[in-house]
Amino acid sequence: MKNRIIMFVAALGVAAGVWAQSADELYQKGQSFYYQQDYDQAVNYLEQSANKGNADAQFMLGYLYYTGDGVAQDTTKTAHWWEMAANQGNVQAQFMLGAFYYNGQGVQRDAAKAAQWWEMAVAQDMPEAQAFLAALYMSGDGVEQNSEKALELMEKAATQGYPDAQKTLVEWYTDGKKIGKDKKKAAYWKKMYDEKPNKDEKQDNQNN
Repeated sequence: MKNRIIMFVAALGVAAGVWAQSADELYQKGQSFYYQQDYDQAVNYLEQSANKGNADAQFMLGYLYYTGDGVAQDTTKTAHWWEMAANQGNVQAQFMLGAFYYNGQGVQRDAAKAAQWWEMAVAQDMPEAQAFLAALYMSGDGVEQNSEKALELMEKAATQGYPDAQKTLVEWYTDGKKIGKDKKKAAYWKKMYDEKPNKDEKQDNQNN
């Protein structure tokens, strides 16, 4: 009986030690196991951290449910964890959850909710979210159609160097179907779009 009590107390001590680890510590361990491609252990630590409220762990755990690494693939659980993280201000979760609502992946399709989540990511100045939300304003899908707002957001994303936004502006200013034609602005954004690959190529050549 005495031995059983000792074993029970020891087990409680181990459990208490695990719980005593902070959410950040558990997240760091989960992230480390993820990079080692030990996905089972990654899920173990990330889930503990996520349940303690760590937004980064919640996002990463959602990602694992998306890829199916260490867990059965489940986009509904992905959406759940990303929403938990998004509600805490995780900008990646806000953006990806918006994409899920737009595509109807893991949740019922709802362009208006997609716009809401992208608005939150835009508030954190995320260029991808700016570009995606701009597309909604241009088409009127989930929001009231507003070409001026669309152009404003797309130019913000392009100014931050987001290539898809730069390419889109070239198309908009060239064909003039969505906004007025402007050859000078089309040429400017084409130059900006073309320069980025050149810079990357120069950097690669210098590294070699």
